Amino acid sequence: MNCRYYQELLTDLLAGELTPAQQQQLERHLAECPACAAECRSAREALDAVTPHIDTAPPAGFESRLLEAVRRAAPAPERLASQRRRRRLIRSAAGIFSAAALLAIALMTGLNIPVRAARSCFRQAIVSMSGLKSLDMELQVRTRAGDNFGYIDPELDFVPHTLRVVFTPGLMWRIEKPGRTAVYDGMQIHQWMNSGDGTVQDGNPGFLEDLTSFIDPRILMLREQELATSTDGAVYTVTRNAQTIRLTVTAPAQGDYEQSDYALNSSITESNNRREYTFDADNGQLLGARVTVITDRGERPVLEMTKIVYDAPVDTAALTALPEGIAWNDLRRPLSGTRLAGIGAREAAELILRAMNGWDTEVLNEALRFFGPNGCELVRGIYEGVTPSEIGEPVRSGEYPGQFVPCKLLMRDGSVREIMLALRNDNAEGCWVVDGGI
Repeated sequence: MNCRYYQELLTDLLAGELTPAQQQQLERHLAECPACAAECRSAREALDAVTPHIDTAPPAGFESRLLEAVRRAAPAPERLASQRRRRRLIRSAAGIFSAAALLAIALMTGLNIPVRAARSCFRQAIVSMSGLKSLDMELQVRTRAGDNFGYIDPELDFVPHTLRVVFTPGLMWRIEKPGRTAVYDGMQIHQWMNSGDGTVQDGNPGFLEDLTSFIDPRILMLREQELATSTDGAVYTVTRNAQTIRLTVTAPAQGDYEQSDYALNSSITESNNRREYTFDADNGQLLGARVTVITDRGERPVLEMTKIVYDAPVDTAALTALPEGIAWNDLRRPLSGTRLAGIGAREAAELILRAMNGWDTEVLNEALRFFGPNGCELVRGIYEGVTPSEIGEPVRSGEYPGQFVPCKLLMRDGSVREIMLALRNDNAEGCWVVDGGI
């Protein structure tokens, strides 16, 4: 067999995936072929150069506990991503090891060598942060001040976010932006808006969507470590200098867009994006993060970490303080009825919109449970008396657990408004509730 065959086996050798027979065959060839042996040495050195080397180890069972925390915090839909393994010739990396201070290796899709290097960086970050006591973080996110924390829009301006977390003796956190605040006191989550409406729910912060991971950067790193083996089409680049390691992940949007691309670019994971992480070269600790969305109109940064401080003193009373005068809507209570259960999304949309015409509270108390008293009054001021003139077929888009229903409405003033009503029924009662679009 020729050298090309053996050079293709080098990717599997460095990833530890050769069978014993293949490894013996390759080792015999390397002993006889100086050119292939040189390429193998260069590739090993390149991989070693971008891999942090830390002697510390996490506590026993630490990774399994983190995995369980991920499942509790925000259950993610299963990723259906088969790895397309593209065998490519390993080019000589000897030129990388010059006198230059900066070592950079572009690690391309499908090769197991780059995935292994990326996983190593993420793993070392997890190890270095295994004993965190607290976290203080500041972020800039392109969104609206009053919108959900997980929502992004590349066309909007940056909105400042602050995140403060206490990990011991028990997890507590607070995330704020100008129009919305959420607090977890160790038992329940309170979230409120400037309108005076607020919600109370159990400790699952799934509503934070992508920002959930920033509550605990170890979980963020663990997710990235898992995605490094399951996301098809991702490209990894690692750059190292004396102080820092910079790891870049360029990845396609996650989710299902066969029926509609409506949710595309509405969140970080639901966008074609480039995620850039900066680590301390000595201990692997996360120092910074930046996310850029890539669209047909170009590239646009949508999230930037501007500050991260570990283990600073935190006033837990101030961390969990709640404002006065909020009308709290307890989402832990069962729904008031089941008029919207056991039907399809299109039928539910029709019932909800017709209920808005005469403001039928029996239906709307179910449908608008997320909106709270003030929010419901705002919706009433806009949509009472509306007449649905056209209701289209529901579609799924992205990672949204519900469905989007295109609707054309005749408003009270005679104008026509087109909306995409977001409905979901992933509650204990199986009832459709309005989650957005109005």
